This record gives sequence, C-alpha cells and structure tokens, in this order.
Amino acid sequence: MSSSFLTRTCPVELLLEIFKQLPSTDDALSFALTCRHVNDAWYRNAPSIILELWRRNDEFPAVEEALIAARMTAVVVEAEKADRLPPMDMRPGDHSIEHGGPPTIPELKSARALHHLARALSIAFCHQVEYHADGRLCEGDADDERKFGPPQRPPEEPCYMPKWSAGVHKAIYRSMIAGAALAGIYNQPYFEAKTHPNATIRRYLGWEDWDLVEGRYPEEYQTSYKPFFAFALSFPVCRIATSPETEDQIFGPLATWLIENILSDKQGKEATRESFARLYGRAPYCGNSVTSGARGEQCPLTSVEGGQGHSDAHFVCLEIMQIIWAFFHILAIMPDEDTEALQEDVRSGPEKSATVEVQAVFFGFFKTQQIIVSRHLASFREHPEFRYRFMDYPAGKYSVTSKAREPFGVPDQPDGYDWWYWTWRDISLSKQTIVSHFQDLYWVSKQPNCFVAQDEQGRECEYLAAPLLLKFFQHVLERHLDAGFSANLCCAFHDECQEETLNDFLHSLGMFAVDLEGKDDWYFDTDLIQRFSHGKPTWVYRPHEGDQHTWDWPSSQPDDEYIVWI
Repeated sequence: MSSSFLTRTCPVELLLEIFKQLPSTDDALSFALTCRHVNDAWYRNAPSIILELWRRNDEFPAVEEALIAARMTAVVVEAEKADRLPPMDMRPGDHSIEHGGPPTIPELKSARALHHLARALSIAFCHQVEYHADGRLCEGDADDERKFGPPQRPPEEPCYMPKWSAGVHKAIYRSMIAGAALAGIYNQPYFEAKTHPNATIRRYLGWEDWDLVEGRYPEEYQTSYKPFFAFALSFPVCRIATSPETEDQIFGPLATWLIENILSDKQGKEATRESFARLYGRAPYCGNSVTSGARGEQCPLTSVEGGQGHSDAHFVCLEIMQIIWAFFHILAIMPDEDTEALQEDVRSGPEKSATVEVQAVFFGFFKTQQIIVSRHLASFREHPEFRYRFMDYPAGKYSVTSKAREPFGVPDQPDGYDWWYWTWRDISLSKQTIVSHFQDLYWVSKQPNCFVAQDEQGRECEYLAAPLLLKFFQHVLERHLDAGFSANLCCAFHDECQEETLNDFLHSLGMFAVDLEGKDDWYFDTDLIQRFSHGKPTWVYRPHEGDQHTWDWPSSQPDDEYIVWI
C-alpha cells in the first residue's frame, strides 16, 4: 500500500516536507543522490531482482521452466508470423538463464502470463477427475457414488498445496517446452504439402478444398490415402519403427534436456530416495519392494542415465507420466477447431485488467494459441473460463475465437450419480498438423505397428507399438530408462474395450499427490510401464469379419480389401 502511494500518488509537497526535516544540506543531497542511485539500480537490474524474489518467496512455482517456455514460444510465434516452419533444432537449454542470459522485462511478463494460465489449468484439472460423494478423490475402485467435479475442497491439505502446485505447473510448462521444441518437426509434413505437386496431398492436408460432386466427395477421395501415406511415411514422426539414430536426431536434444531438468531437482530426488529408504509414499508399490503393497512382480525400472539409483528412475518416470497426464487434459480442455466462433470480446477498464492474454504452444497441438484467462480465480469449485484464438498466420488475424469446452461430466441426477466417462477419444487434435492423421497412419498405412519379441521366460509374445502421439515419450523411456509403454496402455489407445486402463489413469488426480493416503495415482497398479525389449516389427490389422476388438497377427500383409478404417 505505502509503496503504491509513494510511487503513484505522493504529492510533491510531501516530498519537499521530507527534505525539510533533514538536519543539513549534505543530508538532503545524500538523500536525493541515494534515491536516484536506487532508481538507476532498479532499472538496470529489475529483471534479476524480480526473478530472485519470485524464487525466494515461492510466488512463482517452476519459474525457470516457465521462462524457457516463454522464450521458445516467442520463437514459434515469430516463425508463424513469417509463414516459416518453426526451427527443427530448438534446444531448451539454449533458452535457459544460464545459456540464454538474464531475462528481459517483456520475457518476465510472458512467463508471468504462463503462470496465470498454469494456475487456471491446474484448477480445471480438478474438475476433470472423479470424486466420491463426500468429496474425496476416488481411490481407483469404482463404486456407485463416483462422479466428476467440481471438487469440494483443494486436492491437498494447505501445507501441501505449494508443493502440489509446483508439480502441476512444472508438468504444464514442460508440455509447452516440448510442444515448442517439436513444433517444427511435427509441422514439417504440413508445410511441405503446401507446395507438393500432387493435388491430392495438398487437399488431404487442407491446403486446398475438395471439388465436391453433387455435395459429395469425389471418388478420388476414397483412394486419396494411398499417395498421402507414401508422402507422410517419408517423415520420421509418422513412422512407428525408426532407427535409434534417427530418433536421437529428432528427439535427442529435447529428451536429454528433459532428463537433466528432472534430475536437477535435488529436493525432489532426495524426497524420493527417503521414501524408498523408509518404504512410504509410492515406494511400497514398486515391484522390488518387500512390503504388502507390492504384487511380487519385478519392477520394470532399473536405473536412469545420469541418476544414482533405483529411486531416481522412479522419480524421472513419474515426472514423465505427469507431463503425459497434463497434456492430455490440456488437449481435452481445448475447443474443437470446428467450434462456432464467438463474438469478439471487446474488454476495457476493470474487466480487461482482470484477464490476461497468453500465447502458448502445447504438446500434441504444436501450433500457437492465444488464450484469454482470468488473473484471479476465486476457488477450486469454480471452473475457469478459457477463450481460445486459433492463430491464422500469415493472414494476420485469428481464425476463430471460441470458449473452451464445458467441464467433463454432467450435473448430478436426482436418481444418483451419472457415470458418463470422457475418454481420450473425445479429444480433438488440430486438423492442420499431421497429428490428426496418426490413427490412420497407425492402422491403415501397412507400416509395422507391433513387435514380436521374447519374454523373460523365452516365450514369443506380440505387443502393440506405442501410439504415434507418444513417440517422443517412448523414445525418452527407451533411451534413458530402458523401459517403454506397456501393452495395456498401447491397447487402450486403440481398442474401445480395453481403454479402461488409460481412462483410469487420466481420471485420477493422484499422479500429483504429495500425500498419497487415500489416493491412487494409477501409476503402478495398472502396469503403464514395462521393461522394453527390441523385437521384430510386424503389422497387425483388424479384419472386416469377427470380433472387432481382437488383434489379427498376420504372417503376411493382406490385400487392401481387408483393411478397415479405425
């Protein structure tokens, strides 16, 4: 209050009165020079001072990651404005304070805007998970009284909330960093299709409209996927089976930074090591544990490159799964690009000051979005309002302004709680990136989408490859942890009858729990991670006849007539 009074409304007469109270001319001169010196020092060092205060007071969780995300987002925005492909070799470490230099005031403002967005998203997350009737988070076991939000209380006790917020915010910022770092790689097919000589490919990726015949797509549309697949499979991100050298080239810098960034959290590593030493928290659920919480199975994790023990591998794997959880929920909040546009908001005065406009590039979307979100959120029970503007460069305008989807779930019914589930299938991906075609590329393009390998008993087993959307994270797990996504998780992505595993994981907020008592993170209990073993790639498809939810493991690739669109 006093600082605001002196800097904005203090009358000159009051300052003159202060000078008059000084005992001598030298004191008055010294006072004036000191004030000027303080002012000069502030203007020269304000960013570093603000940054240090944010760190010290825990006012801004994960500020370093937010700053990296802000700087990398600016690079993507600049490329989009110039109608250029974003850089394909962005390294997050180059944008850190150590390598990118001290932040500027505009960069701090951008990072602070991301903080407001992360806070709003963290509250929105609490509306997308399941609760018991008394407000407790569901513990995994289904009962007749489970429902979706709004939450009755914050997800943790007040003493744990700062740590909880820091974990959620860090996962959000890392998903933005990954989205910006890989924007060039995932947008490359889209950009190259723009000038491709084959009109079918240009139309398939939305650069040209199809010439409708009596309101219907032409016959060419039915076979357009063939040249499109040939085009798409020339890009590594569209191929399920790629060489380690190729993956290191496209994913290596980001993966290495991510592992180093996670392991740089000394406090988090030490807390995990202590929990494993004393067998509390998540430690009892480790397959190597001798406690009753373990199931007697060998833990799929051994060690992590750069770590110092088994607990470090668990710490890294958990934080990676938190990023995956966060970006799926962020994508679920986004409106569909086909959403009817809202009237443009014209905000002014107090209403405008109560909101902040944020630019962000999310993993899975890989394009810049302008998001309007409130600066001040009253409680966890109130779902934040998001307004999205999809960037339409180089036209110089926004293509659509729309409100985020309503919170998942429906209001309580008089006869009980509604069990309606939102699933990952409800998530819409951008139609202007290759990501929206990943399902077809996985099932219809005839590329190997499963592996045949031997288990620890020497038996031959087949398992589906990781979804293309998770290709980067599969690389991180395989390259740095000698692990990978389990068959349970991979099948859940592609089979409606087996997606309960993935839904249970996404519907639980326990991934970020500080106090695990009474909460389930669905991390160990559903075998989301397995020890990875290289196998012989082959191709699996679904036939027209028979059970549509079982896999057919062919000895040779069938003709096109057996292929079905998934």
